[in-house]
Amino acid sequence: DAILRTNDNVDFHVHKLVLSLASPVFESMFSLPQPSLYGTATSGPPKRPVIPVSEDSTTIHSLLRYSYPIPDPIFPSFDLLDSALGASIKYQFTEATAIITKTLRDRVPGLGVQASIALHVFAIACRYGDESLASHAAVSCRSTVLSQRGTGFDHSTAGLCYSSTMSDCVSAGSYLRFIQYVESGAQTTFCTPPPKVNQTPLPTDSESSTEPKKRYPFNINGADLLLRSFDGVCLPVQRAILLCNVDPDADKSFAWLCRDNIISSSNDTAGDLPILTMKEDSGVLSMLVTLCYPPQPGKGLLEWSAEQLCDGVALCAIKAARKYGFNSVVQAYLSRIRYLIPQDPLRAYFISCALGWKDEVKNAAIRLAYRATPNKYLPILESLPAKDYYALLRFHWACQDTIRTHL
Repeated sequence: DAILRTNDNVDFHVHKLVLSLASPVFESMFSLPQPSLYGTATSGPPKRPVIPVSEDSTTIHSLLRYSYPIPDPIFPSFDLLDSALGASIKYQFTEATAIITKTLRDRVPGLGVQASIALHVFAIACRYGDESLASHAAVSCRSTVLSQRGTGFDHSTAGLCYSSTMSDCVSAGSYLRFIQYVESGAQTTFCTPPPKVNQTPLPTDSESSTEPKKRYPFNINGADLLLRSFDGVCLPVQRAILLCNVDPDADKSFAWLCRDNIISSSNDTAGDLPILTMKEDSGVLSMLVTLCYPPQPGKGLLEWSAEQLCDGVALCAIKAARKYGFNSVVQAYLSRIRYLIPQDPLRAYFISCALGWKDEVKNAAIRLAYRATPNKYLPILESLPAKDYYALLRFHWACQDTIRTHL
């Protein structure tokens, strides 16, 4: 009495009752009134609801087999296990999630398992935050890595602890912890950092802890526009000041938004100012706007510490500045990062990776080539893919090897 339509246009005719028993998500969905919310099928019983799903037919077919009294699917590849596990978690198929997780665990039966298999399981575990499975794969992989270590980067701990399957689904932080675990054997977490290395909140003054609208520059008179954040906070701004920072030719820049009048009027206590709705949350949006105004003494970008430059909110604000064409803000931040490279090349490298600044990535990596192996933990590693850290370690090894050869 319902149809699931996959992203490759395959229709699965299913029973609402069966899916409701297997998945709380579908149970909630089917409990809602459903006239023609999802369209209707082009064939079969009339008015049968069609529910589009983002997964492909192979994934949905595997998932549905867990819901019906038929044999469970046989997973021929890790890719199918990966996609099926993601779908089962997304739709809360509890039993399917448990069975797929057990299947992955069984692929890594114990010590001495082939490293590529253990690394693939480790990557899937990190993608979905399964600490138990990640730990199981790491323990199984450790003895293999230690026994295979030799000369050259590919036979170093860092090289043996990495595979292409980890490139985007494993964070640089997880990759670093994996390397440290293999080398030391000390118990740790992999998907998330242990509490002792969680990021310490940056120092705040009394002004930064107040409501955004009561802080500079939102307490300046003469606002002619309200920016509404994703979480519903309205920030009063002077449009002219913001436009002074914008490249008018940037695609879909802030100037483009204003010029095309994607603005609605307010009839509440905001004083009938026009409102422009933004996609950023209030923390990111308030920082972005603040960077567009003349800085207060001691609070400009030049005075920011390395930790402030590397803060997650700051990075999101710079990405938003680039998206909306606030070129002066982006260039000021870029100049500050270039100044940071000689002082703290490791932090500058990761910031540049996060923002896609290839020249700065290269310059920071060169600075690090003459230093000890860059294995310091930084909170920004949790938001970067493992491939960025792997590339740095491989480059550092090559440079150090060249230096050793010529000395």
